[in-house]
Amino acid sequence: MLGFGSDDPDVVYIEYTTGTLYLEKTPEVERYTLMFDHLRAAALPVEASRTLIAKIAAELDQ
Repeated sequence: MLGFGSDDPDVVYIEYTTGTLYLEKTPEVERYTLMFDHLRAAALPVEASRTLIAKIAAELDQ
């Protein structure tokens, strides 16, 4: 999600193995905004994420 903080509308930027895609239509941007909001709501808090990553990294070193 690219937001420009002005009167310009947000843009969804998608990068994949063979190129990139920019979505600018309002319904497309709204759909990705909703999906992004759901992901953020489901994500661990920052400190819990750090702890989990450190734990997994330590397990991989064993």
